This record gives sequence, C-alpha cells and structure tokens, in this order.
Amino acid sequence: MSESPTNLVSVPAPENVLPGESLREAIQNRVPTAALIDRFGGQTFVGNVDLTGLEYPYRLVLHNCVFRGQFKADGARFGNTLELTNCKFEEGVALDGAEVEGELTLKLVQAGPIPGEMSENQPVAISLRQVRVQRNLSLEQARVTGAVVLAEAHFDSQVIINGIATTQDLNFQGCEVGGSLMCRSLNSSEPRPEIGGMVWMLGAKVSGSADFSGAKIAGDLNLQNCEVGTELMCRSLNSSAPRPEIGGMVWMSGAKVSGSANFSGAKIAGDLNLQGCEVGTELLCRSLNSSAPQPEIGGEVGMRGAKGSGAADFNGGKIARDLNLQNCEVGGSLMCRSLNSSAPQPEIGGKVWMLGAKVSGSADFSGAKIAGDLNLQNCEVGTELLCRSLNSSAPRPEIGGMVWMSGAKVSGSANFNGAKIAGDLNLQGCEVGGSLTCRSRSSSEPQPEIGGMVWMSGAKVSGSANFSGAKITRSLDLLNAAIGGSFLADRSKPFAPRTTIGAFVRFDGARVEGVTSFVGAEIKGVFRAVRAEFDDGLFLSAGSGSAEISSEYSGGQATAIDVETRPVTCGLNLSHSQVNARLVISGLESSGPVNLHGLRIEGDLEAQSTKLHPTALGPVIANNMKVSGSVDFTDVHINPTPIGIGFDLSFAEIQGDCRLPCIEGGTASIILYHANLGEVRFAGSNLPEITADGMTFRRLILPGDDFIAFLDRTIPFQKSNYRVMEKHLRDLGRDQDADLVYREMLRRDRRGELGRMLFWIDMALFVWPFETRARAGRLRSEKDKQLQVQEQLAPLVAEGTTRSARIRRRTGQAGTKCLDFFSWLGTVFLDVTTGHGTRSHRLRAYLLIVFFVLTWLFYTDPLSVKRATTPTTGDVSAALTAYPNEPDKALDRVDVKLHPKTDDWGFWEASFTAFRVTFPMLKIVTGKDWEPSDERVKWWPLSWMKYETLAGIISSLSYIAVPLFLVSVSGLLKRRGE
Repeated sequence: MSESPTNLVSVPAPENVLPGESLREAIQNRVPTAALIDRFGGQTFVGNVDLTGLEYPYRLVLHNCVFRGQFKADGARFGNTLELTNCKFEEGVALDGAEVEGELTLKLVQAGPIPGEMSENQPVAISLRQVRVQRNLSLEQARVTGAVVLAEAHFDSQVIINGIATTQDLNFQGCEVGGSLMCRSLNSSEPRPEIGGMVWMLGAKVSGSADFSGAKIAGDLNLQNCEVGTELMCRSLNSSAPRPEIGGMVWMSGAKVSGSANFSGAKIAGDLNLQGCEVGTELLCRSLNSSAPQPEIGGEVGMRGAKGSGAADFNGGKIARDLNLQNCEVGGSLMCRSLNSSAPQPEIGGKVWMLGAKVSGSADFSGAKIAGDLNLQNCEVGTELLCRSLNSSAPRPEIGGMVWMSGAKVSGSANFNGAKIAGDLNLQGCEVGGSLTCRSRSSSEPQPEIGGMVWMSGAKVSGSANFSGAKITRSLDLLNAAIGGSFLADRSKPFAPRTTIGAFVRFDGARVEGVTSFVGAEIKGVFRAVRAEFDDGLFLSAGSGSAEISSEYSGGQATAIDVETRPVTCGLNLSHSQVNARLVISGLESSGPVNLHGLRIEGDLEAQSTKLHPTALGPVIANNMKVSGSVDFTDVHINPTPIGIGFDLSFAEIQGDCRLPCIEGGTASIILYHANLGEVRFAGSNLPEITADGMTFRRLILPGDDFIAFLDRTIPFQKSNYRVMEKHLRDLGRDQDADLVYREMLRRDRRGELGRMLFWIDMALFVWPFETRARAGRLRSEKDKQLQVQEQLAPLVAEGTTRSARIRRRTGQAGTKCLDFFSWLGTVFLDVTTGHGTRSHRLRAYLLIVFFVLTWLFYTDPLSVKRATTPTTGDVSAALTAYPNEPDKALDRVDVKLHPKTDDWGFWEASFTAFRVTFPMLKIVTGKDWEPSDERVKWWPLSWMKYETLAGIISSLSYIAVPLFLVSVSGLLKRRGE
C-alpha cells in the first residue's frame, strides 16, 4: 500500500485518550454537533465505539481522531452528514445497514482490518454493507489495510473514492449509486487509486458514470451484470495522466452501460471480457496518437453476444490474445486501425473472431497486425469492411493466419489494399454490396500479398472486384461467384506491381457483368472458367509498354506488347462459359492447354501473338465454341505437341472472320471437324495439318490462294472435304479450279491404296512434272506415315488371323497385286484422257485431230480407199477376157477398178470416209461406200502401215473414245458439286 499522506493525524498524546463508551453516550444523548466537535475532535478512543442501532439527528463530524478499537454503527441512523475525515481506525469501520440522510465522508482515513470480519476470504477494513446514504459517499485518499465492502449499499448521489489505496478488494456487489462512481486520477498531481485486490461490482447499479481512470487494480475489475447509467471509464487520454492498470481481468458479462465504455490507454493483464454486455454508445479501447498511451490487453478481448449502439474502437490497441466479437452487435463502426505512422499500430496476438457479428457501420482493420486469423464468417457489416494500407507511410495490415468471410454480408465495399495475409483470403458465399478491392496501383502503394488461396466460391459482389497488383501464392477461385461490376487482376500501369497468382484461376459457373481483365498477369496454374459468363468481355492479353491500360476496353487494342506485362498461365479453361463482349487473350503465354470447349462469345475472340507450350491434351481446345464476332489467332506460336493437335475447332460456329495461324516449324494441327465458319483466313505461308471433315464456311482465303495445298494438308483423307471445296469454287464461278479439286480428290484416293512402287510412278506422272517440291514432299511424307502405320499394325493383324486365313492371303497375294495394278491403270487412263469427266475437251480434240488427219491422208491418196461393194459378174468377165491366160492379173485388174479415179475423188468423199473410220459406230446409219484399202500409207512416219490397219486401230480406239466422250460431256462420269 502507498505511504500515508502527511496530513494524516499523528499518534495523539496520552492526555487526549478517551474511552469509546464516552462517544457512544454523547451520541445517545444527542449532544449537538458543535459541542461534539469541541469535545471529541482530534481525540483518541480506546476500546470499541459501538453505535449500533443509535439515531443521531444532527451532523456527526469527527476530524483527526484515532480509534484504537472498532468503530461500529450497524443499523444506526444519522439524520444528517456523517463526516469522519482524516481519522484512523485501527480495527476498521463497520456501518452495515446504517442510514445516513446526508453525506458519508471517510476522506483521508486510515483503516485496519476488522477483527473476525472476512469477505471472500479476505479481512475487511471498511464494511458498508446495505448502508443507505442519501447524498455522497467519499472515501478519497483513504488508506485501507484490508477490503472495502459496500455490497448492497444504496447511495442516492455520488460515490467518490479517488486516490483510495487498499490492500484487498473493493466490493460494490449489488450496490446502487444514484450518481457517479469515481475511482480515478486524471493527472499526475492527483494520487492514483490503488486497489490491492479485485474490484467487485456484480449486479451493481450506477445511475451516472463509473470512472476508474488512472486506477491501479491488482486483481480483476468485475462488472458482471452491473448497470451504468452513463459512461464507464477506465482510461488515460494522454501521457500526463496515469494509465489505468488492471492486474487481472475486466469482467463485464451481462453488464449494461447506457453511455460509452472507455478503456483507452488501459493496461489490463488478463482478459477484457464483455460477453453479453450492452453498451449504449461507444466502446473505446484506443490510442489515437503517439502521445496517448497504447491500451494493452494481456489476454483476449471477449465480446461474444455483446451489444453496442455506437462504435467499438480498438485503434492502436495491443491485445495479447484473441479479439472475440462472435455474435456481438455494434451499432456504429468497429475500428481496429492505424491510418498513419504517428498512430500506434493495433496488434492482436491471437485471432479476431467475428462469427455472426453485426456491425451497423464499418469494420476497419487498416494497419492492424493480427497474429492469427481474421474470422468474419456469417457476420454483417452495415457499410464498409476495411483492411487496407492507403500509402507507403501508413502501416500495412498484417494477418498471420487466414481471413474468413464465409457467409458474411458487407453492405458497402470490402477493401484489402496493401494487406499482407499469411493464409487464405476466404470469401466463400459472402455478399459485398459495393466493390471488393485487394490492389496496388503504383509503387507508392504496398502490394497486397496473400500467402494462400483467394476463395470466392459462391460469393456475390454488387460492384467490381479488383486484385490488380496483388501477389497470390496459391490459387484464385471464383466458383459460381457473381460480380456485378468488373473483375480486374491486371497491371493497371506500366510501373504498377504485376499481378501474380501461384496456382490456378477458376471462374467455373461464375458471372461477371463488367470487364474481366488479367492483362499482364502471371498465372502459374490453369485459368478455368467452365460455364462462366462474362457480360463485358474477358481480357487475358499482354499490356502495353508505353500506354496505361485502363478498364475502358471498348477502344482499340494496344499494339506494342511489353514482354514484362505478357500474361503467363499454365492453361486456360473457359469451357461452356458465356462472354457477352470481347474475349482477348492476345500475348498470352501458356504452358498448358487453352480449353474453350462450348464457349459462347457475343463479340470477338482476339488471341494474337499468344505463345503456347502445350501438354498431351493439345494447346487450343475450342470444340462447340460459338462466336458471334470474329476470331483472330494471328501469329500464334505453338511448340511441337506430343499428339500433334494444335487447334480443335470441331463443331465450332463462328459468324465473323476466323483468322487461323500457319504454324511453322511444329507438328501441331488444326481440327475443323463439322465447324461452321464465316470467312476463314490462314496467316503465314506453311499450312498445318487440318481435319476439316464436315466443315462449312462462307469464304476461304489461303496463302497464295493455294486451295490444293489446303486439301493436301487435310487429315485423314475424306472425299467430303474436297466436295465442299469444289462446291465453294463453283459458287464463286471458278469451274476450272473446282474441276482440279475433283481430280485431286480421286488422285489422293487412288494413291492411298497403292504400294510404294506404284505410288512413285503415279507421283512421277501427275505431281513432279507440274507441282512444286514442297507439295511433292508433303505427299511423300504423308505416304511414308501411312506405310509406317501399316508396318506397325501388320504384326498385330497377323497375330489375330487364323493360319488358314494367312495361307489364303499368301496364295492370293499375286492375284491381288495384279488386280491392284490394272485398277490403278484404269484410273490413270481415265485421269489422262478425260480427267475423270472434267476434261472432255481432250477426247474432243483427239477425235477432231484424228478426223482431220485421216481426211488429209485419204484426200491426198485416192489409192488409200477402195470400194466397199463386191465386184459384179460383168466386171469379172471383162477382166478374164482381157487376161485369159493370167487369172491373177485379171483379178488385180478388178481391184484397180475398185479404187476411185483421180477426177472422181474429192475432199468431201475423203472427209466422209474419214468420218466413218473415226466414228465406226455410225456405219449402221450411213451404209457402206469407200473404205480404207490395203495400200501402204504414203506419209513417211506411217509408211510401214497399211491404210486398213491404221483405220482399224483408229476405229477400235473410237469405240472407247466416243462413248467415253459422250459420258464425260453428259456429266455421267462424275457427279459435279452442287
């Protein structure tokens, strides 16, 4: 206990000693106040002073007295003030049940323990149980060796115990104070109250304020179930005022404080327990600047189920353990912040629990340092949730664990700008009425750091969600989330921090009504957005090295790609998503596949200059994708793929332009199986392998307009691909090109069944003499692959075939090869002669040339023909008469007469004969006249042949050429594309 004040009475001289009974008799005889003061003032009383049950109608004033025995006035009634100032009670004071109609003043007293009187196993020095005082109670600067008990006492006015010093408890249990209760020291000139034990106020009622400012309490401050009419104060506002020190806990369970509860600057060794209490206005446990002492809580702050109509302010507070606000209600704002370097940083040594809490105003943890989790599950915040750092000079919030907001509701915005969170940022199922920000826009703003994941599964954000410049160690998960504005995780400015995400990004089932931008972001996992919907576009493009990238993406796209801002990801999965504007992934660099399966885009898809390092799944999977605008994959770079798939656009529907890359130096292919495309363009010079079965398009623009090269690259070979191309060319009026497509279709079909030898012969006939080396190389490579596959499958086929079947195959092998040869020969013949019905002019030219040559031969040599009729009997008789002894000459003479005479032989006779030879099937119609003779042809190249032999050969060929010509002209030889 502190030293006794100097103004206390010293040990009196022996002549001033009076028996205690003398004071009792004087009071019992109702000696007036003045006489009583004159007679007993400054006296020493030996023995007990027992005033039990007495009534005294006047003021009882005794100053500077010493009571060697017990001062006892239980049940006494004092009609006016009872004033025992600066007295010493060696065996304590007992006024249990007494009534004082005036003031009760025990100012500057010294009290020892009452013999045999115990409370809570402690000796009692001043006992005022059930006392009733109509005016003030004053125990200012009292020095008490023992406990002070005021249990169930009733004070109509104030209780003033400023500067009191006790070695044991101060007990106000169940008492009632009509005014204020003051146990305070406001500055260094005032002695501070010192309580050696606990302060008990269980069930107490204080109509005014309860003030423990500057008090030093060795034990607990127990205010359970008490009621305070105005303010509860245990504070120190500046360095000149003593700070309150509580050696134990502060218990306020079930307490009701109509005004504010202020623990600013307090030092509490144990817990600050406010469970179930009610505070009418503010709860303050703060330090606003460096001159104000920092409140220190050695345990936890427990506010489970507490209710406060005003703010709860823990600014600058230092809490060794948890800050527990589970299921509490805060009518104003909840503040645990430090906005600048001059204000102390709040420190929470454990977790912040706000499960089920309701905060009508904002919840502000800006600049706070929390060693454990910040748990806001199922809480409700009426305005904003802030856990931010405004600039480099302001302390950044540090969360040593996770941030839990599952099921939380925030009516305003949620701000985590510059926060450092060691664990996850869990926003699953939460609702944010404004924007959600966790960003850094410049180097002057601290970069947000999330040590774990960002969970937003099922979250609803009415405004924008901004993670620009954030560093997320693990994944960003927005499964089934709904964002009413934009979602930004981009690099807003060239000098701003880059957004980095250490694992996957998932938007499965999410909907973003504004722009979704990851411009310049680095994603080390897969970007998934299965069945997501993006109303105002999705941007995964590279940023600009010279211009600021803002959220206004309706303008032109940046052209200068900055390598440092190239977005990086391990894959992109947007399957079954909906993008209601543009999707931009220009400049994206991905080490995994880009999955756009079932994606719906109500705008353009821009993917220029992307770099893909695919896995076994292939780089771009966009089957069943539907795009109302254009698609641009210009300058896409794809590393060689393990399975050779580069772009899968099967069953895709693209209404606008479709720009596809010519992948150079790789093995990637493009699958356009049953794709419905608008205008298709291939950028570059080397076409990749293409699967185009069932593909339809409005227009096809190829490098060098080389549609044959395009068809050569289609795999596997399908006649339908060629027919679609043929029809497209005929619709454009390019019939010759369409015929070429038809011929190439049959040639490729023919070569697919040939062996290596016939393949080389066929190539020599139709490719090498006319086409480039590049095309010949492609065809040769395709054949080599086919033969290689056949060789690999041959052992498997042989293994699965019975012995008898293998014998049949060996015996019939020679015949099969022979049939294959003649089949190939027939198709080559049709190809050479009529181009499979597309070159009937060749037969027409052949027939005309043969006709005119024969006409010339017959016309120049009358001996080239003879009559086709048999000689008459008169002709034979005349010949025999002329050569009676030479019958052979006679017969020859008959033949000579069968040749036409020179004067009788003309051009029309020769052309008619040539026509009959060229078209022998028409003889039935024209009858017989002249026919080729057995004379030798006079034209020297054919002089070794007779006219009739030449005519026979030509007629035989005509039996093939003429029907073939007619079938070709009629279109029966081929079915033209429609």
